[in-house]
Amino acid sequence: MRRGGGATISTIAIGRKVNVALLQSVSKYGGGAFYQTNSPRNLPEIFLEDVGQHAGQATMVETEFKPETVRPDPVLKDYAGRALPALKGYVSTDLKPGATLSMYVDRKGKTEPIIASWKRGSGKAMAVTTDASGRWSSEWVQANAFAPVWDRLLQWMTPEAGSGEQQKIDVALGYQNGDLKMKLTDYGERPVAASHLVTATVTRPDATRVDTVLTENVPGEFTGSIDAPEPGTYGIEVKGQGGRIKLPPLAYTVSVAVRAEVPRPAPNYALLEQLATATGGRLNPSPAEIALTRPVVERRTSFTGYLIVAAMVLLIGEALVRRLTA
Repeated sequence: MRRGGGATISTIAIGRKVNVALLQSVSKYGGGAFYQTNSPRNLPEIFLEDVGQHAGQATMVETEFKPETVRPDPVLKDYAGRALPALKGYVSTDLKPGATLSMYVDRKGKTEPIIASWKRGSGKAMAVTTDASGRWSSEWVQANAFAPVWDRLLQWMTPEAGSGEQQKIDVALGYQNGDLKMKLTDYGERPVAASHLVTATVTRPDATRVDTVLTENVPGEFTGSIDAPEPGTYGIEVKGQGGRIKLPPLAYTVSVAVRAEVPRPAPNYALLEQLATATGGRLNPSPAEIALTRPVVERRTSFTGYLIVAAMVLLIGEALVRRLTA
């Protein structure tokens, strides 16, 4: 496009969870610029800035004009052929081959597109050369034509629904007290699962398989439980009667931590009774039975040794006194 048609390609990243490297590469090889914003409301300003930088101000036509519409038109529908308020500007460009023109301006005898679109297979593309912020379309805003026209454009760009009814089924998995819990909810206007038998085939970590029938609690809501005593990954396949429910294979991994010691919601009375019986005690005795009394300890000590030592000291002392006084 850049070499053959002289077109530049710029890229815009909305938010942070995007492939920035890819978008920067596309803008680099396309000769355009890379922009990043957190809000889609900044797109009109980014668009105008990019056009001014890479297309030149000559492509921006800021003058009041009356847009013309093509009738009939699948994009604008009932707005096609109606007189719309004036616009105050647009980006001058040429209609690409194969494009469908919906709105245009006659500028000096040349038809320049305001709204053009393409369809190829199931894909769609649209080009709008005026703004979406009210800078050039302020009269559309005052005449209450801005929102209806953009609603038509967005409705046309919205992917068409398939012929069959869209399936809106959600499956929630959880683990509680050694059981794998399943909850299937059908959010469709006419639940596909309603009044049909819904089963789940669970493949345990040891490769054994078990089937369970989900119970319908309320219309469109089914629950079931599977015994999951061993840690590991449990494969789950949900089936509906007649194949009306189509879900991808599911899996749930039970952590090895389920075997770890966890706080009990209540005392282990069986263990306490066993310990009390084995030691001759009682479980939960009354306060009177466990009243404590201070024990009396009797201890007897002999003074014979102390008396012998005292007698010897007195004897020696008496002998010394007699010798010194003689």
